Amino acid sequence: MLESQIPYGAEIVVPEIPEKEGYTFSGWGVVPTTMPASDLEFSGTYDVISYNVIFKIGDNVVYSAQLPYGSEIVAPEVPDHEGYTFSGWGEFPASVPSHDVEVQGSYTINSYHLTVYLNNDIYLEEDIEYGAPIIIPDPEVEAGTLLFIERMFRFGKSLRYRTPHSICSLRRICPNKSRFA
Repeated sequence: MLESQIPYGAEIVVPEIPEKEGYTFSGWGVVPTTMPASDLEFSGTYDVISYNVIFKIGDNVVYSAQLPYGSEIVAPEVPDHEGYTFSGWGEFPASVPSHDVEVQGSYTINSYHLTVYLNNDIYLEEDIEYGAPIIIPDPEVEAGTLLFIERMFRFGKSLRYRTPHSICSLRRICPNKSRFA
């Protein structure tokens, strides 16, 4: 608060406006150019500035909003992405600073364990990234050999496909050949 004694008829000089981070000065109201024959009181006000807050994964915007300076920034819910696990958001402030904020997040591709059995013996075991082709080398087998595949997924879930004529319907054993067709 600033008080001063100004004589009647003297020019009224508006004081300098102190800067306030995250705010703009909205004015003193109506100020006469000269001092009248009565006391005056002026109140200045500040308006809070809003800034863009954007959360992205790659080029995809997950959340975008204009938030007032000083308000809390809360990370948004992350959409599921099949075959991937959300890795997290980059660092961001707890509250809106006096500038725009862009936060990047990322996913990590999942890997799954693949076990292939031949005559109830493990023929092949490997970890495979989601979406990668499953390549099973052709074994030398006789027609009618029992083959099955076991796919071990995260969290201990297991799926088995067992058939005397196929591996997950990916390839057939031809009855008159010793290799896959």
